[in-house]
Amino acid sequence: MRPPSVYAKRSCPAGDPCDLLGLLHGRHRIGCRLVMILLSQHGWSAVTIAELLGCDPRTVRRWVHRYNTHGAHSLADRPRPGRPRLGSPRLGDRIGRLLAQPRAWTIPLLYRYLGRPAISLHTLHRRVREVAAWRRPRLVAKGDPDRDQVLAALRQAIATLPTGAVVLAEDETHVNLLPWVRATWVVRGTRQRVMTPGTNRRRTIFGAVDLHSGRFCYQLCRKAVSASFTAFCEQLLAAYPTAPLVAVVCDNVIIHHSKIVQAWLASHPRLVVLHGARYSPTTTRSSASGAPSRPTSPTRPRRPWPGGSAKSMPSSANAAPQTCWRPPHHTAHPGSPTQTDRTFGRPLRGGHRRRVTRALRGRGPRSGHARTPPPAR
Repeated sequence: MRPPSVYAKRSCPAGDPCDLLGLLHGRHRIGCRLVMILLSQHGWSAVTIAELLGCDPRTVRRWVHRYNTHGAHSLADRPRPGRPRLGSPRLGDRIGRLLAQPRAWTIPLLYRYLGRPAISLHTLHRRVREVAAWRRPRLVAKGDPDRDQVLAALRQAIATLPTGAVVLAEDETHVNLLPWVRATWVVRGTRQRVMTPGTNRRRTIFGAVDLHSGRFCYQLCRKAVSASFTAFCEQLLAAYPTAPLVAVVCDNVIIHHSKIVQAWLASHPRLVVLHGARYSPTTTRSSASGAPSRPTSPTRPRRPWPGGSAKSMPSSANAAPQTCWRPPHHTAHPGSPTQTDRTFGRPLRGGHRRRVTRALRGRGPRSGHARTPPPAR
């Protein structure tokens, strides 16, 4: 059976004002010229094509002649004459050279340094937006002038540790009960509301990762003070009872070398605290100790990791961001215990997350449950 013929309606469906000829002579005018060439190749006359497309026959003949002379690429619009652009052609390059100099640049300041060109501030603003964007600068630490010597001494100290010693990278982070409110796009005249408990509470999470086996230890505390740090060091000694020496690599926070910590270290010679370079947030604990460092990520994690930032978590260069800090499955460290202890090696999920929530609500600090690290999947 012959299928029925289908014809397009003269009135556009859904009540939209569809001006097909207006579209062909507007933003789709290049397609209209191609249709002229295609119909002319099939033997249509210029008058018939002009009646179909709603144009003058001379327009059809002009585009057919241009196609026969220069080809299909000549059907595009040519540069149209008009008033030249305000500002010199090298104005964009001059703006880029000025913005390369670190300074709090504004449109009036750029206007003055450009020699007050014969353009308005609004026009200069449009030209600046072509080569720059309005963003906040990034705060960068000044760095330690003796960074190379400090890192070399740190590697030398780790290399001279006795056989069976454990090397841990330690850091701490702070978790606030109240959420951080950031700017976002909202409808004008409205404002989003975020429910809060009314008062803020803060907890500190001390964490350390074994650079050899990847085992992770953490402890929740109310404050980041010297007593909390020494309590976490006692947990590390209990986690490695058979290790001859436990070396903890940490930063230069005051609680890591206070008088209370120094007195505690003098009475516990089995634990040694090694400090890295000052004002060097880009130097990871793993790179300072010679172990493979984590892959760089363009974005920071939204939620805080137990034990500080992601820089204290070992990973391989080909690991995925969500599983890069999970400990690998290989032989245990000679100084690590064979029984279960208070360490674990997986992200906060399920019961672990509930225990952190309980601690944030003021039910007292808790450490990890007795559990052995699971093998990597």
